Amino acid sequence: VFCNYINDVFRQKRRQKFIEKKFLKKFDRNDKFVIFFLAVDSESSTLIDAAFYINQIEVAKNIVRSLPIEYTLLVKEHPASGLRSWRKIDEYEELINSPNVIPIHHSSNTEELIKKSSLVISLSSSTSLDALFLGKPSLVFANTDYSMIPEVQKIDKIENLSKTINDALKIKVNPKNIEKYIQFVEYNSFEYNCPMHTLAMQKYVFGGSLLVDIEFSEEKMNEFFDKTKDEFDKLTRAYMKKI
Repeated sequence: VFCNYINDVFRQKRRQKFIEKKFLKKFDRNDKFVIFFLAVDSESSTLIDAAFYINQIEVAKNIVRSLPIEYTLLVKEHPASGLRSWRKIDEYEELINSPNVIPIHHSSNTEELIKKSSLVISLSSSTSLDALFLGKPSLVFANTDYSMIPEVQKIDKIENLSKTINDALKIKVNPKNIEKYIQFVEYNSFEYNCPMHTLAMQKYVFGGSLLVDIEFSEEKMNEFFDKTKDEFDKLTRAYMKKI
C-alpha cells in the first residue's frame, strides 16, 4: 500500500508538471469558441449519469469534429481531477494533438470563459446551468434536473451531435425560462443538511479520507446510519411525500 502511495505521488507530480507546461491559463484570442468542461473520472457524473461517454477525450474529439469550421474547442480540466491524480499524460497529449482543440488549465476563470464562449458543453456538470445565468446556451450528454430548460440541449444520439451543436449555437437564452426553473426547484425543495451528511459519510464510510477504493465494514455503515438518522428521516419523508 505504501509503495502504491509513493508511486501515485510521483505520478501525480509528473502529470501536474505536464499540465503546468502545456495547458493555457488565459485565453485572450478573439476567436469564436465552444467550451467543453471535463468531469472528474470515477464519479457519478461519468459512471452513472453519462455511462456511455466515460472516455471524455474521445467525447472532446467528437465535439470538435462536429463544430462549424469557424469555431475552436476549448477543453477545461476539472480542478478536482487532482484528487484522482489527474489523467494520463498520453490522454492529455491526445487532446493537445487534436486539430482545433485548446486545453485549458484548471485554475482559469470559469465565469470569464463562459462569458466569452458561444456555447457551453459538459456531460452533466452544473457549469451547463451556470452558462444560462450568464446568457449562454448549453449542451449536456445526460439527463439533469435543469435539462428541462429549453436553452439546454441534450445529446440523445452521438450521430446527431453536429446538428445539435449547430441548433444550440442559434439559441438565445430567455430569462423567463430560468425563472420558471428556479420556481420549480423552490417548490420541490426541502430542508436537508447535505454538507453535514457528506462529511459524516466521509468520516464513517471512508475513514476521514478522500479515498474511494477502500473496504468498510457493515458495522461502520450501521454507525453512519445511526449517527445521521435524522437526515435520513428527512430524505425518507420527502421521498414518500412525492410518491
